[in-house]
Amino acid sequence: MQDFSVHGTLHAENSNAYGTVKTQYSNEVFSLLATVINLPDPSSGKQYIGWLVRENPPAFIRTGELKTVYGSRVNTFTESHAFSDYTLYVVTDDDPSAASPGPRVMWSRLEPQKPSS
Repeated sequence: MQDFSVHGTLHAENSNAYGTVKTQYSNEVFSLLATVINLPDPSSGKQYIGWLVRENPPAFIRTGELKTVYGSRVNTFTESHAFSDYTLYVVTDDDPSAASPGPRVMWSRLEPQKPSS
Protein backbone atom coordinates (compact mmCIF):
# COMPACT_ATOMS: atom_id res chain seq x y z
CA MET A 1 0.00 0.00 0.00
CA GLN A 2 1.35 3.43 -0.91
CA ASP A 3 1.44 6.37 1.45
CA PHE A 4 -1.06 9.19 0.97
CA SER A 5 -2.21 12.35 2.61
CA VAL A 6 -5.21 14.65 2.21
CA HIS A 7 -6.18 18.09 3.44
CA GLY A 8 -9.89 18.97 3.30
CA THR A 9 -12.07 21.91 4.27
CA LEU A 10 -14.94 21.20 6.63
CA HIS A 11 -18.24 22.74 5.57
CA ALA A 12 -20.94 23.57 8.15
CA GLU A 13 -24.58 22.70 7.51
CA ASN A 14 -26.30 25.31 9.72
CA SER A 15 -23.72 27.39 11.57
CA ASN A 16 -20.75 29.70 11.07
CA ALA A 17 -18.34 26.94 12.04
CA TYR A 18 -15.39 26.13 9.82
CA GLY A 19 -12.41 23.83 9.96
CA THR A 20 -10.02 21.44 8.33
CA VAL A 21 -9.45 17.72 8.25
CA LYS A 22 -6.08 16.16 7.51
CA THR A 23 -5.35 12.49 7.02
CA GLN A 24 -2.19 10.58 6.40
CA TYR A 25 -1.39 6.95 5.76
CA SER A 26 2.26 6.20 6.36
CA ASN A 27 4.16 3.16 7.64
CA GLU A 28 0.87 1.22 7.70
CA VAL A 29 -0.76 3.71 10.11
CA PHE A 30 -3.74 5.91 9.23
CA SER A 31 -3.95 9.20 11.17
CA LEU A 32 -6.71 11.80 11.14
CA LEU A 33 -6.78 15.28 12.64
CA ALA A 34 -9.90 17.44 12.35
CA THR A 35 -10.02 20.94 13.83
CA VAL A 36 -13.21 23.01 13.99
CA ILE A 37 -13.62 26.65 15.03
CA ASN A 38 -16.82 28.47 15.98
CA LEU A 39 -18.93 25.33 16.48
CA PRO A 40 -21.74 25.99 18.99
CA ASP A 41 -22.27 23.63 21.93
CA PRO A 42 -23.87 20.31 21.01
CA SER A 43 -27.52 19.62 21.82
CA SER A 44 -28.33 18.77 25.43
CA GLY A 45 -27.13 15.26 26.30
CA LYS A 46 -25.30 14.89 22.98
CA GLN A 47 -21.76 15.34 21.69
CA TYR A 48 -20.06 16.03 18.40
CA ILE A 49 -18.79 12.79 16.88
CA GLY A 50 -16.52 12.32 13.86
CA TRP A 51 -17.07 9.60 11.25
CA LEU A 52 -15.24 8.31 8.19
CA VAL A 53 -17.81 7.38 5.54
CA ARG A 54 -17.51 5.08 2.54
CA GLU A 55 -20.17 5.78 -0.05
CA ASN A 56 -20.07 2.60 -2.13
CA PRO A 57 -20.67 0.12 -0.68
CA PRO A 58 -21.96 2.16 2.28
CA ALA A 59 -19.96 1.87 5.50
CA PHE A 60 -18.75 4.12 8.32
CA ILE A 61 -16.10 4.21 11.03
CA ARG A 62 -16.58 6.21 14.23
CA THR A 63 -13.48 8.34 14.84
CA GLY A 64 -14.60 9.57 18.25
CA GLU A 65 -15.76 12.67 20.07
CA LEU A 66 -14.61 16.13 19.06
CA LYS A 67 -13.00 17.42 22.23
CA THR A 68 -12.58 21.07 23.17
CA VAL A 69 -8.92 22.14 23.05
CA TYR A 70 -8.07 25.82 23.56
CA GLY A 71 -11.49 26.92 22.29
CA SER A 72 -11.48 24.72 19.17
CA ARG A 73 -13.00 21.28 18.76
CA VAL A 74 -10.53 18.57 17.78
CA ASN A 75 -10.93 14.97 16.62
CA THR A 76 -7.91 12.68 16.41
CA PHE A 77 -7.99 9.09 15.22
CA THR A 78 -5.28 6.51 14.52
CA GLU A 79 -5.69 3.00 13.15
CA SER A 80 -3.59 0.41 11.31
CA HIS A 81 -5.81 0.39 8.19
CA ALA A 82 -5.54 2.58 5.07
CA PHE A 83 -9.22 3.70 4.80
CA SER A 84 -8.43 4.88 1.25
CA ASP A 85 -11.96 3.95 0.10
CA TYR A 86 -13.62 6.20 2.73
CA THR A 87 -14.28 9.40 0.80
CA LEU A 88 -16.11 11.56 3.38
CA TYR A 89 -15.48 12.82 6.89
CA VAL A 90 -18.59 13.99 8.73
CA VAL A 91 -19.33 15.45 12.15
CA THR A 92 -22.67 14.65 13.79
CA ASP A 93 -24.48 15.91 16.90
CA ASP A 94 -25.27 12.50 18.39
CA ASP A 95 -25.93 10.52 21.52
CA PRO A 96 -22.57 9.54 23.08
CA SER A 97 -23.36 5.85 22.46
CA ALA A 98 -24.31 6.31 18.77
CA ALA A 99 -23.33 3.29 16.69
CA SER A 100 -24.07 4.97 13.35
CA PRO A 101 -23.95 8.58 12.17
CA GLY A 102 -27.02 10.77 12.59
CA PRO A 103 -27.65 14.00 10.66
CA ARG A 104 -24.39 15.70 9.78
CA VAL A 105 -23.37 19.06 11.22
CA MET A 106 -20.20 19.40 9.14
CA TRP A 107 -18.57 17.47 6.31
CA SER A 108 -15.57 17.28 4.01
CA ARG A 109 -14.79 15.21 0.95
CA LEU A 110 -11.60 13.15 1.31
CA GLU A 111 -9.61 12.62 -1.86
CA PRO A 112 -6.23 11.10 -1.02
CA GLN A 113 -3.26 12.51 -2.87
CA LYS A 114 -0.32 10.22 -3.49
CA PRO A 115 3.05 11.89 -3.03
CA SER A 116 4.80 12.87 -6.23
CA SER A 117 7.91 10.96 -7.18
